Amino acid sequence: MHIIYFLGFIIATILGLTADFAGSNSIKLITPLPLMFSIWLPIYAGVIGFAFLQLRMRWREHYHVYGVRPWFLCSLLLAGLWSYIFKFNIDWLQIGVALLTVATAYRALWQLNEHRNDAVYVWFVSLPTGLYAGWIT
Repeated sequence: MHIIYFLGFIIATILGLTADFAGSNSIKLITPLPLMFSIWLPIYAGVIGFAFLQLRMRWREHYHVYGVRPWFLCSLLLAGLWSYIFKFNIDWLQIGVALLTVATAYRALWQLNEHRNDAVYVWFVSLPTGLYAGWIT
């Protein structure tokens, strides 16, 4: 089961990194796309760390990632899906996927252990989850 989560996080990262945001018809009024989407570099770096954190039983149990990972993974996969369907201009589908993406991101945030202050948990669990939920919002 843990390898499935690991592969899921890797696939979600690949989906997000290969999305074609530049091919959209959107008008860039505020920030050029490369700068606007540069936030994904630290998010995906943390996601890759989070994925590797699942491979060792001792780390999974020590950092209690069981409650966070299904919601975080679901939200990442929904964001990857959204990045592919938004070019079809089906408004109700885009809005529905976007709402589910935000809802699952915040459900993952709800599962974080806010009192955990060690570096591995902060860098590979709470920071990528928080940055991701903030950006998705």
